[in-house]
Amino acid sequence: MYVMKTIVPMNSCIDLPTCMYNMRNATQELSKDDIDIKICDQNTSHTAMVDLEERQKQLLQKLDKLHDQINIIRSSCKLDNTQQDNSTLALKPIKEHLNEVVITLNQDKLPWFLKPLLTNNPGLKYTWHIHSSVLANKIQKIQAFFKNINMPPAGSDISRVNLRIIFKNSATELKISSLGLPIRGNVNILRYLCEHYPNTAVYSYNDFEMENFLDTCYLLENALDSQKPILCKKFFASNDIQWAFKNQFSIIDLALYNEIKQIQNYKKLVPHKWLSNCEKNIEK
Repeated sequence: MYVMKTIVPMNSCIDLPTCMYNMRNATQELSKDDIDIKICDQNTSHTAMVDLEERQKQLLQKLDKLHDQINIIRSSCKLDNTQQDNSTLALKPIKEHLNEVVITLNQDKLPWFLKPLLTNNPGLKYTWHIHSSVLANKIQKIQAFFKNINMPPAGSDISRVNLRIIFKNSATELKISSLGLPIRGNVNILRYLCEHYPNTAVYSYNDFEMENFLDTCYLLENALDSQKPILCKKFFASNDIQWAFKNQFSIIDLALYNEIKQIQNYKKLVPHKWLSNCEKNIEK
């Protein structure tokens, strides 16, 4: 063939970069060591790896002992919540910047969850009204509900009201703004009130176990009468239980008690000890 012009001289020296690692030549045949590497065939010492594994085991054993010590200290320092004097606990401040909140309540269901809210938050300014749509035979029952609560009479004028309660012949809902969507359901309303008025009951929206119980309360609120006894059993592991959640009065007890009171023969569905404790804390 014809001779071409030399582009790259074959005898010239090519400087390889020194900043990268060396790679195996892909055109060369693989050796036995590259194909079948077995630890047992190697003559090198593995004492460093064995020492590292042994040290890891020792550290894990120390962590297990430390975990046991922490559990012992925790159990010895555990406080009995039932023996705490609620009178010595400082009241938590409410959010004064809240605008007026309007709660529309169903005339057929008395709002038992409102009693701790109205009695345990001294800075809360509220009033209540009976709408003209309420049936005449329901008015006396509503008035008797507020008889033992230190509240202004219906229709009174209070400046800077934080909470306005209206009984109507409609579903229960809470409105923060006339333009916003309402919060529907007793359980969801109670979530909002306990978050903004913390003296009402213990509540943490970050506690997923607590939220799970509240979701069950919501199901109980909207369940059929035949399904309610089954849902009530999910809250009580035994008949000797004092509170429904972590041995202290919380939003779960308040929400559950509010729904239980709407059921006929409710005393047969819940433990007597729990019911008696709720009556003392809620209807005091």
